[in-house]
Amino acid sequence: YLFPFGPSAHLKCIKKRFRTVVRSAGIKDHVTPYNLRHTFLTEAAKRVQGGKINLVNIVKYADTSVEVFEKTYLHLTHADTKTVSNIMDDFI
Repeated sequence: YLFPFGPSAHLKCIKKRFRTVVRSAGIKDHVTPYNLRHTFLTEAAKRVQGGKINLVNIVKYADTSVEVFEKTYLHLTHADTKTVSNIMDDFI
């Protein structure tokens, strides 16, 4: 297991296992667990925007807030804001 729990879950042990996995994957660049998380959330954002994944599920899984996820990963545009504005106008 990459992220062990219990007595073997020391940070030094986790870092060593992570380096082993990165080396085994043939990755030569400097990679951290944060890089994996960021890549996962970036890809998840694309699927949220495409309507394939529920935003609430992703932020709960990633232990982040909707606000942080939107600001960091969704990269909302003026067109997105206009779309939401039009939807809200329909309710009024």
